[in-house]
Amino acid sequence: MEIGHLEISTYIVISVGATHWYCSIYIEDNNKLIEVKKLERELTSKEIIALNKIDRERGYPITHKMGNMTEGFISKEDAVSAGVKYFKEKYTGILFDSGYGSLSAWKKAIVYPHELTELVNKMNALADQFQSLNGYEGNNRTLVESIDNQWYKLYIKLIGTTK
Repeated sequence: MEIGHLEISTYIVISVGATHWYCSIYIEDNNKLIEVKKLERELTSKEIIALNKIDRERGYPITHKMGNMTEGFISKEDAVSAGVKYFKEKYTGILFDSGYGSLSAWKKAIVYPHELTELVNKMNALADQFQSLNGYEGNNRTLVESIDNQWYKLYIKLIGTTK
């Protein structure tokens, strides 16, 4: 059974004028990376008009048209939805929302087979605790390490059930 990791990122707040979210998906099977993909979506007609207007004002050639793809999603929710859709179309395993890609209790399972519900619920409860403490950026390192270790033990058990 495959394990997917959905990495969502953005430059919003970091870069002036940034407005998009990005989604990459990493798929493992038997602890081997089998796919890495940056997801894309089709530009909307409003975006095409706006991009062509900006290009025209800058003296650039008009190149945006229907059918053009972009890696930028309008919202985090749109990026996550695209990742879930892609995963469900190709795989039957477990998909984690990995935030910015670290393997720790930040990760919550968002797609998983019914038979793993009990294990996933335990992992997700630990992820909620970990996140409420702001992970390793927070002030309670001992508790955070304990939660993270518990999460890892469950992750190892999960990997054992997917073979």
